[in-house]
Amino acid sequence: MGTVAVSVVMPAYNECDNLVELLPELVAVLEGMDVHYEVLVVDDGSTDGTRSAVGRLGLDGVQCLRLRRNSGKSAALSVGLRRATGEAIVLMDADGQDDPNEVPRMLAVLADGADLVTGQRSVRNDRFIKRHTSKVYNATTRLVTGVPGSDHNSGFKAMTADVAANLELYGELHRYIPVLAAWQGFATTEIPVQHHARRHGTSKFGAVRFWRGFWIWSPSSSSPST
Repeated sequence: MGTVAVSVVMPAYNECDNLVELLPELVAVLEGMDVHYEVLVVDDGSTDGTRSAVGRLGLDGVQCLRLRRNSGKSAALSVGLRRATGEAIVLMDADGQDDPNEVPRMLAVLADGADLVTGQRSVRNDRFIKRHTSKVYNATTRLVTGVPGSDHNSGFKAMTADVAANLELYGELHRYIPVLAAWQGFATTEIPVQHHARRHGTSKFGAVRFWRGFWIWSPSSSSPST
């Protein structure tokens, strides 16, 4: 079948209603790019029939990887990244807030020489508390790590396979992917992208989760040695 050009890794926890709408839209965009692709939905211990629903869609190139219990987004991403075979890898959330039509633009930035591009949600369709906490989090991340960026926590990213192979994600470290990549010498950037309101269901957001990663690592212990 040839080399996979693009892998999309999509962690999902009880997002069945969103996936049945989002996946056909994503596949249509990938088909329009005329590339060999794969979509890996990582079912993070869902209880809403996610795996069965994805299977019923019968979409070519779409696989559902099932975790027996809810292990968290970093663990789900790690599983997906280990299985991904694409030359470029896109990370997307499963709630429908990330727009599949932005994928070609993000991949074009990689083709121009970036190693990792984050989809910056310049206009966010989220609750006030989530927007406010994210703004404080990003400012703190820039200050503590020295890595520029206005939306580190965006789940919408594209990266080279080399970046993906060098990521070690656990706990809440998925929130710091641009930092981890930059500290390893990869070229990181952001582009503004469309951000939609959640289609169905409720957010899994909890404000305390933003800050857990700071207890797992520190710049003195995790940044590159000189």
